[in-house]
Order: sequence, then C-alpha cells, then structure tokens
Amino acid sequence: MCTYYWLVFGNDNFTTRQRRTDYPEDITLSTTTSPSADTNYKLQHSSSVKMKIYFCGSVQGGRQDAELYASIIDELKSKYGEVLTEFVGSPTVEQDEIKLGSKEVHQLCLTKLKSSMLLKISILVLIAEVTQPSLGVGYEIGRAVGMDKKILCLFRPNSLRKLSSMIAGLHDSHNVTVKNYDGQDFKDILKVFFTNS
Repeated sequence: MCTYYWLVFGNDNFTTRQRRTDYPEDITLSTTTSPSADTNYKLQHSSSVKMKIYFCGSVQGGRQDAELYASIIDELKSKYGEVLTEFVGSPTVEQDEIKLGSKEVHQLCLTKLKSSMLLKISILVLIAEVTQPSLGVGYEIGRAVGMDKKILCLFRPNSLRKLSSMIAGLHDSHNVTVKNYDGQDFKDILKVFFTNS
C-alpha cells in the first residue's frame, strides 16, 4: 500500500522539528504525530493525493526503446500516480530537447525531480529504465539518491548489454531496487515495488 502525505499549517510555536531533504529547503516538518495547536507543520496521511513518479530513460541513445518507455509510462499513469516526465516516452523528445536547449532541459528535469506542491506534498519515486547506457539517467539516479527518494531501476539482460556496476551495486542499498526484466513482466515488478512502497 502506498502512503501519500500533505502538509497542514499551524502556528510557529513547536519544539520538535525535523529537516527532511525530500521537501523544499524552507519547509521544516514536525515529528509529532497528533494534531495540536503548537504544531507548525505536520505530515499527515491522505489517500486523495496522487503519488508523483519521475520516469527516466535514455533520450539521446535510447530512441529505439521509446515504445517500451511509453508502455511503462502508461502502466505507471494508469495504476500508480502522476508521471512528471511523460515526454521521455515521446518519439519526438530528441527534437523537442534541441528546441529547448541543454540548459533548459537540465533545469526542467531537475525541477521535476525536486518537485512537490506546497500544500499537497506527495511522495516522489524514481523509476529508471537503465538498459540503454545514459549519462543523463545516471545523473538523475544520483540526484534522486541524494534526495533520499525511493528508486526502481529496470534492466533487460537479454539486450546483451552489461549494466554499470555503479547502478547494479546500488541494489538493496538505501531505497534502491534494481530488477532484471524481459518483455511485459515489468508490470509485475512495478506492482511489487509500489505495494512495498
């Protein structure tokens, strides 16, 4: 069962505070669990807030997998939450990136990775298709690890590619799961991942 959260604002007089790196830097969250008048910000459960999902896959070198990316994105959208980076599955994403420019693409993706709505902060997970080697995907995974996000990396061993040890070695460490898959069995992997999130 996935857990989603939202912020409740109160007054500024509280004593137990905890800085969380997965929220904007100017927000401090209370570690108290019960509502009280002296709580500034509390994390509360809400099943009405959609989970935010950051999907990444190779753009420059992975266009032969665009259809697969689109299938994974469709599965994520239909069952698990809002995909912030749907454009990765678009067949025209390379041309779209050229129009925007490298700096703008970097800023757009980084903003989406850090994204959270002020009044409805939801858990953000990163799902990465890592079969096609990509410096950009590695960068996004590294940033997500640094932000303490839950991460799932999907790799197809039948591609005859070797997964980077820097990615494979993350498995079972600090919120990172690396799974091999083939064909449509990514759906079962996603189901297990989101059930345990």
